Amino acid sequence: MEDVGAKERESRVAALQDGAEQGADSTEWVQLLEEDNANLHSRLQDRDHEVAALTEAVDAAGEAKDRATEDRAEAERQASNWKQRALDAESTSREYEDAAGALRDLATLPTDVGAVVDLILRAFPDRIALTARGRKSAEKASLNDAPAELGTLWKCLRAMAVTLHRLHFDSESDVDILNEFHDSTGFDVTLTEAKATKGDQKLMMLRRDVFQGEEIDITAHVKWGNKVPKLLRVHYYPDHVRDLLVIGHCGDHLDTAGTRRRK
Repeated sequence: MEDVGAKERESRVAALQDGAEQGADSTEWVQLLEEDNANLHSRLQDRDHEVAALTEAVDAAGEAKDRATEDRAEAERQASNWKQRALDAESTSREYEDAAGALRDLATLPTDVGAVVDLILRAFPDRIALTARGRKSAEKASLNDAPAELGTLWKCLRAMAVTLHRLHFDSESDVDILNEFHDSTGFDVTLTEAKATKGDQKLMMLRRDVFQGEEIDITAHVKWGNKVPKLLRVHYYPDHVRDLLVIGHCGDHLDTAGTRRRK
C-alpha cells in the first residue's frame, strides 16, 4: 500500500510540475516538494542517529574487546606467577627436606673444619655457598688441631647463615651490620681492611676469588680468636644477585700489612 501511495504521489508531483511549467498554479506542487524535502530531512536525521548509535556500539564493542584482552593477559600473568610460586615452593620444600635429611643422617659429629662447612652447606643451601679456594682453606685451617672448638665454628657459620644473611639481604640499606651482628651473635664482622692493607695490591689480591666464573671481593669477614689454633677468619662475598653469602676463605688469618711486618 505504501508503494502504491508513493507511486500516486510521484505521478501527482509530475503532473503538477508539468502544469507549473505551462503556467498553472504551482502552489500545490511547491507544497508537495516541501513535504518531500521535510520527509527526506527527517529520514536523513534518522540515518544520522542510526549511524551514531552504530558508532557507539562499535566503540563499546572495541572497548569490551580491549578489556577482555587485558583481562586475559592479566589472568595469564597471574597463572604464570602462581605456577612460578608453586615451583619455588616445591624447590624450597626440597631444600628444607635436604637440610633436614643432612641432620637426620648425621651419625657422628663433625671432626674437622671441612666437615662442619659441608654440614652448614647442606643445612643452608639457599644462603651459604663455598668456592674451591674456600674449601682448600678449610682443609688447612689450624682450627683442625683444636677439635673442641668445632662447636664454635658451627655457631659462627650458623650465625652467618641466619643473622648475617638477614642483615645483608633482608634489612634496610642503612642497617648497622657490624654492631647488630655482634650484639645478636657475639661474633665480630668487618666489611673492610685497614688503610695499610688496602694500599697493598698484593695483599688485596688475596681478597679476590672466583665464584661461578665471576671474580668476587671477599674482603668482608667474620672473625673469632687471635692465637693459633684457636683462630678463625671467614671471608665472604655478599652476592646480591643470588642472595648468597659466598665463602672464599674459612681458616687462618689472611696476610695483612701488620702480619707481614711481624714476619
